[in-house]
Amino acid sequence: MGLLWPLALIWAFVRPQDSSDSVSDPELRRQVARLEAELQKAMARRDLAKAEYMAGKPVMTFVRTELPHIVATLPGNALRHIAVGDPAEIALDRHPGQILKAWVSKVVDLSAEGQLAPSGDIPDWTHPAPRSRFPVGFELEEESLRFNLPGGAGGAAAIYTERAKPLRIIRKIVIRMYSWLNYFF
Repeated sequence: MGLLWPLALIWAFVRPQDSSDSVSDPELRRQVARLEAELQKAMARRDLAKAEYMAGKPVMTFVRTELPHIVATLPGNALRHIAVGDPAEIALDRHPGQILKAWVSKVVDLSAEGQLAPSGDIPDWTHPAPRSRFPVGFELEEESLRFNLPGGAGGAAAIYTERAKPLRIIRKIVIRMYSWLNYFF
């Protein structure tokens, strides 16, 4: 960005005044062409910048607020039977006694524990590895969109899979008890 203004000023002084190419000196033409190319590169770099950085860290975050994104993290063994489209119910701590209807929109089979930081050291496995948790995304049904859902809100989710359908009633009771207990705790 610091190079942009000096190039624009130089270009303003050496550019031909009429639309025809009135610069006759070949050396001057090369300089004008080089300056014009550098100006175009500087403009392209400026247009490609998506966020401002300070000391290698982003200083601004863009948050999409059109629809809420609800994500629960589950242990790996819980993902065995979960599929996209499974119905779900969500109880948020912020809305005691209320159950949000949803469905599973995404199951991510990746975890941060599956990535090692490049350090050059051999990993030390003397301690038991933490139990990995995997994100599951939800889409809210239309009637549940009326709730105020702030970013980072906590709660519990119940996913009703095709397996063990007779036990759904127990999970429905448990998620409602969790929601009602939020009135007190």
